[in-house]
Amino acid sequence: MSSIGVIVRAEGDADSLTKDWKPEPLGTREAVVAAIQQGAPGISCEGPISLLEKMSLWLELEIDEGPYPRSITVAGVWGERELSYISSLCRQLGARCYDSESSEFID
Repeated sequence: MSSIGVIVRAEGDADSLTKDWKPEPLGTREAVVAAIQQGAPGISCEGPISLLEKMSLWLELEIDEGPYPRSITVAGVWGERELSYISSLCRQLGARCYDSESSEFID
């Protein structure tokens, strides 16, 4: 089953976020790219990032624009290995992943 999520820095549950809430930056673009590449060596982080060919993970990532990105969009089929990669990336960035299908953060 395909899923779409957003990796952001957020506290509390999804219902506690206000309409004007904006996530804090995940760090510098370089730090975000380094975190992605740590778990996926050799991956190009230009445009959408596919982890299928290099890592056999059914995931595509897209880093928010700007020098201090606030989010990473994650799309794909979330099996055990994919969720493990997402969790590892979240730990490295001090972030959480919001799952659009369940309308909750997955921890």
